[in-house]
Amino acid sequence: MKWSAPASQRSPQIPKLGPELEARQIYDKGVRAIAWRHRLQEQWLRNSLSWQADDALNDPGVTVGEKRAVLRDAGQFLLKPESGDQAHAVTDREVLELCIEAARFYLVRGGFKAARRFAAKAEGMAHHDADFATWASARHELGLALNGAGMHDEALALFRELVSLRTAKLGEKEPDTLRSRTGLAQALAGKHQFAEAEQEDRAMLEVQQQVLGSEHPEALSTRTDLAMAMEAQCKHIAGEQDLRSVLAIQQRMLGAEHLDTLRTRYCLALCLYHQHLPAEALKFDQQALTGYRHTLGNLHPRTRHANDLGRLLSAPEMAP
Repeated sequence: MKWSAPASQRSPQIPKLGPELEARQIYDKGVRAIAWRHRLQEQWLRNSLSWQADDALNDPGVTVGEKRAVLRDAGQFLLKPESGDQAHAVTDREVLELCIEAARFYLVRGGFKAARRFAAKAEGMAHHDADFATWASARHELGLALNGAGMHDEALALFRELVSLRTAKLGEKEPDTLRSRTGLAQALAGKHQFAEAEQEDRAMLEVQQQVLGSEHPEALSTRTDLAMAMEAQCKHIAGEQDLRSVLAIQQRMLGAEHLDTLRTRYCLALCLYHQHLPAEALKFDQQALTGYRHTLGNLHPRTRHANDLGRLLSAPEMAP
């Protein structure tokens, strides 16, 4: 569970009350211990962790017990109280898991440089032979960060290796193997190898629908990727039909403001734009833009892309 209180309920300062202050002191001690133990700059670590800890610590409507639970579940409860004032720092394993979670957080928010840093640190701490699953998870997040940062060659090589390793150890139908194949297809698309990306998406979708079901979010996300791979090859009608079908299911299953739903809506706007249908494209783009602003903020790459498309579609030359 990750606590995220509404902005209207947040306080910029933690109340100077005994339990709340105690929670803050425990957190501060933990930050210092982690920074010293792993030779990190304390302020850099504090800034990196604030995205989860501050929401819990700064909300006056949350009890200290709830704050402790939130911090623990989020990987931010950096010291474990024993007896009295004695405490010990978290284990290397907990730091490793924290770094993976941090990488995932920054990936969702478009912070690819930070995600790459955390994922690389996690990969360096993990042991390939002793704990393949954790090492592979860190490796996977690193590949996503590389691809998001435009380093498609590196991402493609990483995912080819990871798909091979996970298939050999876990099997081709294991969800983690399928997620690596998703990364591989996205890296292919990033390199504009759309025919290969389409082939990979089709093969993966068949397995996902068998294992997960046709309406599972990951299967639907693959259908969106597949539609965009087709669209990039000028198969506009087929891509549009798939996107409309996926969007209808996502709105029913996930809700109108889920990130997957918003992404499909934006992709549909792009597809319609390429078919010279600016009015309908603008409608879907504005819906995606509104959702992105509310969910991700104005500075997120997805928000900026939707905003740029909206400006293009609103230009006078686009008028009928």
